[in-house]
Amino acid sequence: MPVIARHAPLLMVGLTLAAAVMRFTDLGHESLWGDEIIAWLQSHRESPGAVIALMRASGLHPPGHNLLLYATMRLLGDAELILRLPSALAGVLAVPVLYRLARDLFGPREGLLAAAFLTVLWAPLYYSQEARSYGLMLLFVLVLALLWVRLLRRLVAGEAASPALAVAYAAAAAFLAYLHYFGLLWVALLGLGGGLLLWRRRRALAGWLALNLVVGMGFLPWVPAMTTG
Repeated sequence: MPVIARHAPLLMVGLTLAAAVMRFTDLGHESLWGDEIIAWLQSHRESPGAVIALMRASGLHPPGHNLLLYATMRLLGDAELILRLPSALAGVLAVPVLYRLARDLFGPREGLLAAAFLTVLWAPLYYSQEARSYGLMLLFVLVLALLWVRLLRRLVAGEAASPALAVAYAAAAAFLAYLHYFGLLWVALLGLGGGLLLWRRRRALAGWLALNLVVGMGFLPWVPAMTTG
């Protein structure tokens, strides 16, 4: 076994800890700025239903991130650090998820390299310290891509997809779609890509279409709000 592959778990622990240090350092030092204040105002409501109603009326974004902020504030308060906590946690978790995705596609060396870049690059770090939806979007884009690769490999090989894997994919896709419309676009692109790969495998294609239909049905209640505002 190559040296890098043998020590990959230990190296990933180090990279994940480094990502945590970089994302949690001074997390609450800066005051909230414009868009973060808007996110606070949208989420600081009397009930989850009020948050959903406000976001539905605005038509700007789906309510996923605002509902998460609402729950976070109810549990922990609304200090700057608390509001940014979901993004910071997502930024840390994205590092091992990207490692698993790149390792599955290319190998452990490439997985470690991808994780190292994600740990230190400016943009992922910046959005991991901001009370907006982009840090969570990055995490769930990677989670969904990882599940997609594992699902499609089984289906292309003629194997049945495990129910747990299918449920995890549907749940991650639904959450990503409700985070941001760009998340919805990613879900649609993966659905289309999977359909093209399975085009000649009718049984697998039928299962894939059914899975994506479940995701679409989950997002259907929000479709009228997309044309609002």
